This record gives sequence, C-alpha cells and structure tokens, in this order.
Amino acid sequence: SILINGSATGAWAWGENTYKLTDKDGDATTYTITLTEAAHYEAQIGTTGYATLVAAVAEAQADDVVKLLDNVDLMATGLTIAENITLDLNGFNIKAGEQIDNDIVVPAGKKLTLVDNSTDADGKIYTEQAYTGSATGYGVVRVAGEFLMQSGNIYAVIDSDPANLGQFAVVLGAGGKATIEGGQIKAGWYAISNNGNNTGSTIIVSGGELISTADFAIYNPAKESTVTVSGGVVYGAAGGIAMNRGELTVTGGTITSKDQGTTGTWGDGTGGMSNAAISASGKYESVEVEISGGTIIAEGTAVMITNGTTNPVEIAISGGQFSHVVPAEYCADGFAPVTEPNTQGKYEVEDKRIYIFDGSTMSNMATSPSGAISWAKVGDVMSATDKSGTYDEGNYTKA
Repeated sequence: SILINGSATGAWAWGENTYKLTDKDGDATTYTITLTEAAHYEAQIGTTGYATLVAAVAEAQADDVVKLLDNVDLMATGLTIAENITLDLNGFNIKAGEQIDNDIVVPAGKKLTLVDNSTDADGKIYTEQAYTGSATGYGVVRVAGEFLMQSGNIYAVIDSDPANLGQFAVVLGAGGKATIEGGQIKAGWYAISNNGNNTGSTIIVSGGELISTADFAIYNPAKESTVTVSGGVVYGAAGGIAMNRGELTVTGGTITSKDQGTTGTWGDGTGGMSNAAISASGKYESVEVEISGGTIIAEGTAVMITNGTTNPVEIAISGGQFSHVVPAEYCADGFAPVTEPNTQGKYEVEDKRIYIFDGSTMSNMATSPSGAISWAKVGDVMSATDKSGTYDEGNYTKA
C-alpha cells in the first residue's frame, strides 16, 4: 500500500503541485499532481449535472425528471417551468419568494409534478418572505397550467405571526389546476387558493394534507371553479374549505375546523368569516355543495357547514359522517338527519326516498310518493325503505 505523507508543507493544495509519496518500506517517490475542485451541481437530469436548478429546468425536455442534488435558493431568480416535467426534491429544500420575480411559476399549457423520492421524503419548497402587501402575495407556487403533487412538502408559514404575515402556498390563476395526491402543504393562510378575478380554476384533493395554521386551508372565489375532495386531510385553524363562488363536491377525505384561528377583518377573501369546516358563503356568486361521503368535523364552537345569504347557496348532503347532527335543510332531497351517533360517535343522514320494487328487486326510485306512483307499473311495490330492499309498513302496490 502507498502511504501519503503530503508535500513539504504538509498540506494538499489546489492546482499543480509536487508531492512526495512514501511506501511502507520508507522508499519515497516524487509526483506532480494536479488537484481540481469537483464540480458542484444543484440538480441533474439523468446522468447530467447542472450548476443551478434554473439551468436544469431551462434545459429539460418534456417528461424529464429534474432531481435535486443540493439545497437551492431562488430568491434572486425565481423559477419558470418551461416543459412538462417532474421535480424530485430528493430530500433537499428550495427557498422561493412570494413575488412575481422570485416564486415558482407553472405557465398555461405546462405541467409540474412534485415528488420526493428520498427515503424520508422530507424535502420541501418553502418561503420566508412575509406578506407586506399585494406585491408579496402571489404564492410560493403560482399555477396557470397544471400542478400535480404526489409527495414532498410545501411550507409557507411565517411562524412569528402567521395570522398577519401569512403566507400563501399554491395559488391558481385563470385555468389553473392543482391535483393533490400526497405530501403536505402547510400555509399561514391558504394552502391552495385562486382569485376572484379569474375563471376556470380546478382543485382536486385525493390524498395528502392541506393545512392552514391561521385561516382556511382551501379558499375558492374564482368564477366557474370547482373543488373536489375524495381523500386526504384538509384542515385549518379557522376552517377547511371556504367557497365564495363555485362548486364543491365531497366524496371522501376529512375536512376540519380546528376553531383555533381567526380570519381577521380583511375586506376581501375570508375576512370576517366564522370558523367552520366548510364555509359556503357565496359572497361573490352562487355556490353549490354536494356531500356524499367523507368526514366533516367542527371542533370547539365552530360549525360544520355555514351558508351565506348574499347569493344562492345550495347544499345537498346524501352521505358522509359528521361531528354534529346535520341540519335538515342541508340534506339532499329524500334524505333526513340521523339524530343518534353511530358507533364511531359520528352522525349521518338516512335515505328516505321512495323505492319501486318488482317482486324483490329495486327497479327505480323517486324522491316523492307521487313521483314513484307515476313511474310504477301495475303490480310494482313502492316502499319508503332503504336501498337494501327491506319493506317498511305502508307499502303500496299499484293496481
């Protein structure tokens, strides 16, 4: 083996230098060795390294995976997604801002998929830029195209005063779409939101966690906009979802108001809203809410669902579990609240629709006796019963 004793000065140095190497028998040989510093890369695509994440994204082709190799600071440059790519945080962090020149932008027609394939999946996109006015409130990830989150973290909380300093995490522009399948987004204000001046926003939550430490986790005021929750966890100190406009469909997941926050006295947005798991205020235009599954929880003195009076609000509940008895006026046609809790301590609604039976097989249904009679054939049996087909008293057989 070769024992390296170093140069005459006893130190290694960059560049071309002469070094004496001595073997185990004490025989010395002099070598001229050039030491160069290894290249430093923030990201890579395949086997190619890039000095900066900005350079990697600029060079990326459609469907490329851009993998982080180090922590990244975008405060001086921001980042614009130029192709449909996947960004793998790989356990590292990206610092970005909330201004139009230092945030992460997904333009119209482009798609960003965010993952963290490291063992702990603890990499994050984060901001330390506090809200000081509209110029610093664009969101750390701004989406006019499509954003898909499968793992990783986004953190937009100004810990010293989140109620007044924010911030916003993912903000959708006109036509923007956000799909959350995994990971966690935590914000001082809204984890995901859109803008009331824009049209055509889509929010889909099937997994992961959306958290607001001071406000509502999802805020939806955009025109012709939809929010769909089929899984995951959505909760905020004030509430889970605030709908000033648009359509909300809930088929699964958990939506909670922690009743620990306040929406403040802002003249816009969620300002002045009461704490609620779902706030269907309809402040700007009509709101439609359909709930057929999931769990809706109001902690403390918060309410499960609140509706406004400025514009029409339609709430139709036909399924799900609730922390309190569902108000009868929120039940879908043919459904009624169950006033006793189930074995999990939650409340449900029950199906009171009229079913038409031919023998013992359900062939149709109606929401009123008159509707059932008009549909039924001679000999059909109608019953105010459940979907299992168990007949109640008062069956009517059409003559």
